[in-house]
Amino acid sequence: MIYYWESIKTLLRNILGIDKMVFLPMFVIYLVGLFSYCNCYEVVGRCIKFGKDEQMYTLIGGDRKCIKENGFTYCREWACHKKCSSFNNWPGICEPCPGDTCADVGQIFDKGDFFKCADNANNCQCSNNNRVKSTRKNASVKEMCLDDLRKATKP
Repeated sequence: MIYYWESIKTLLRNILGIDKMVFLPMFVIYLVGLFSYCNCYEVVGRCIKFGKDEQMYTLIGGDRKCIKENGFTYCREWACHKKCSSFNNWPGICEPCPGDTCADVGQIFDKGDFFKCADNANNCQCSNNNRVKSTRKNASVKEMCLDDLRKATKP
């Protein structure tokens, strides 16, 4: 580590003519700039909160349900179900399950089953051709991210 530090100082002093008095403040400014850049996100309950101008990362082998509230984007993410997915690395897409079933939030449901949707506010039903039908209530961050997840129910 010391050798690395000395070689940087020597390189800057010889090539750029920078002495010790200037090098240290420049190095500190460089480190602050390096570590202040962060494509960070915050975990809120079982969701990921993305900033107002923050780009969401690409999700591979999974899917997400997102809602916007107060300029932030809150996403609930899950892995594709192993029985339904060949993990073809398509970003943000889970493959449909074979037969009369549906996969949602990483679980498999039979045709006709009712369950809570990914937003935990709407009711979903597994219907024909692997389609999930849903009620259309607006979900809140509290419902999707912070409330206890309600289990699937069969009719």
